Amino acid sequence: MTSLNKELNTGLKQQLDDTIEQFLNKEYDFPARQALVASEEGYSGENWRAFAELGWLGIPFAEQYGGIGGAFTDTLNMMRLFGRHLVLEPVVSTVGMVGSAIAHGTNQSLKEECLPRLIAGEVIGALALEEPGSRGNPAFVGVTAQSLGQSQGDAQNGGYRLRGEKICVLNASQADYLLVSARTSGEQLDVDGISLFLIEAGREGVQLTSYPTVDGHRAANISLDVELGPESMLSEAGQGYPILAHAVDNGLLMLCAEAVGIMQALLDITVEYTNTRKQFGVPLSTFQVLRHRMVDMFIEYQRTNALLDAVVLSLPAGTTVDRRSLHLLKAQVGHSGRIVGDAAIQLHGGMGMTDELIVGHHVKRLVAIGQLLGNADFHLQQAWRG
Repeated sequence: MTSLNKELNTGLKQQLDDTIEQFLNKEYDFPARQALVASEEGYSGENWRAFAELGWLGIPFAEQYGGIGGAFTDTLNMMRLFGRHLVLEPVVSTVGMVGSAIAHGTNQSLKEECLPRLIAGEVIGALALEEPGSRGNPAFVGVTAQSLGQSQGDAQNGGYRLRGEKICVLNASQADYLLVSARTSGEQLDVDGISLFLIEAGREGVQLTSYPTVDGHRAANISLDVELGPESMLSEAGQGYPILAHAVDNGLLMLCAEAVGIMQALLDITVEYTNTRKQFGVPLSTFQVLRHRMVDMFIEYQRTNALLDAVVLSLPAGTTVDRRSLHLLKAQVGHSGRIVGDAAIQLHGGMGMTDELIVGHHVKRLVAIGQLLGNADFHLQQAWRG
């Protein structure tokens, strides 16, 4: 992951964090979230506009497009807080992946057209990455982009016809734009030959099959048979993989930060519950075995948080993330999230499984994050391969 901007100063970071925490404490309690989960849209358009007005959607983008001019690492404290409150709005998809891909691309017209609208909260983006069999690997691209040009020499002038299927596209049903990876050349796992196309979600030839996910979010499978001009490409034909990998890196970091916030929330909720719930006339927290479980939760939370901090501290503005460290972080999130979630459910007893208690919803989101953009096994394999 590279950063096109310098990190924000400490004072501005603290001001942003304070504003975010105050807003979420006031506007994003558990009943309000559950009402959004049950709504047709699955998120709040009013909240989304508020995020834009408060500057949160523009944190990592250049001031020339209406952003604040920070780095993507400046979004991570926000994602920790979003994790604590289980925020449903599509920030990771829109800002972390689609927005960062457009900003990192070479198509200046798309930057000038889309980034100001994204930062203003006028549009939502979704990254169409996964395919049957991809399992988190961004180089696994079977969707084809066939040249419509008269000859190979003017292929880009002639445009492309995209055909294929994308699955589990997060926030696709809520999106105005879909960023689709397609193969203009090469074999299915080649990093060369991948191109990125920005498509209007309602365009003819784009068919969505939408569904809710286990964590209360929305996703869709997408069938593509659509013709596009060269102006929809983020870069030159076949040169989209570095941009795609950059977007996925940003998405991984934001998801890991969200997971850390969820783990912290589960630990705090569980400690508070065991301090107040009594059995045999004494608080549950006085039982040594239960204390050991909460210590295990604390260790896993701290381990993951420390690894996230290590990845961020090794990433000065303008440098590239160590992908091995990022793979290990995502694998740690999957491992620690399972331990923290299981312990929180067990220590709350049967009520921890009910929809009326927020604990189960935190755990569901942890499980989902563990699978998004590759599960722990996939990322461990990538780390071993270097």
